[in-house]
Amino acid sequence: MEAADAVSVEKQFVDRRPQTTYELTEHGRDTFESHVDTLEALLEQLERDGSETDGDASSE
Repeated sequence: MEAADAVSVEKQFVDRRPQTTYELTEHGRDTFESHVDTLEALLEQLERDGSETDGDASSE
């Protein structure tokens, strides 16, 4: 994810112990939000398709 510029990585020592911090970049945040939007659209489509199927099944 770092190579894709989705996260930034900071490595340091705190009290002589290694500490690594990860943070979403603006690009990573935009990509994640786009992914969530796509998943939500997919769920909405499945719900619409499912409600159409439910109506057909009840008429049998």
